Amino acid sequence: MKEAVGVYNKLLQEVRGTDNYFPLVAELGRQDRFFLLAYILHRPDVIDPFIYDRCREVETDSDGFVDLYDVREFSDNWLD
Repeated sequence: MKEAVGVYNKLLQEVRGTDNYFPLVAELGRQDRFFLLAYILHRPDVIDPFIYDRCREVETDSDGFVDLYDVREFSDNWLD
């Protein structure tokens, strides 16, 4: 997760102020749920290994359904 955040920050810094900034942000938001939550929706509370892993899990093994469950305090209340 830390590596991904570092890559996002570096990419955004490199293109900030150019014509490529908004297209890059839009594409990352379409392709990466974690980026969408943390950067576009401005949810710094999702910068958490548990949430990062869940985003990657959904992206790699999507069954076409949205699984809704309460994630209060993220991994502290993980459903068994």
